[in-house]
Amino acid sequence: MTKIFLLCAALAALSTEVRAELPDYSFDRFPLSANEIQNAAVRAAKFWRLHGPKFGSSETLLAVEAARVRENEVRDLQGKLLSAHVGGGYYSQDCGAGSGAYFSCVMIFDTRSGQMLTHEGYLVADLPGRGKLARLGPYTALYIGAGA
Repeated sequence: MTKIFLLCAALAALSTEVRAELPDYSFDRFPLSANEIQNAAVRAAKFWRLHGPKFGSSETLLAVEAARVRENEVRDLQGKLLSAHVGGGYYSQDCGAGSGAYFSCVMIFDTRSGQMLTHEGYLVADLPGRGKLARLGPYTALYIGAGA
């Protein structure tokens, strides 16, 4: 019994370390409209109803794309991207000031409560792969793209 407990504790600690080492994909927070938030929550809930059993209770937070934001809507964009951990995709796609680029605004959906955790999204220049864990601000969540 003690060996099983120690094994479980070691696996939990390893899981926490792996999640902490993930780069923060977000470079800023962004306010969204009630309609954008509601639509993203509906898509995330539908995704969880369809695919949740595959994940069991191991994943409780989902990162869902809620909106696309034009670069000119982001204040101090260059400074924020330069200090971000990720964001090279913005510069590698012939983007730059005045290019008309868009960023994804991703929200965090709590599968237990069935609600978004905040009323703001996280701006992302480089998206993680769908089905991958992503750190966005203080949260680590399963990235599901636009959802179902």
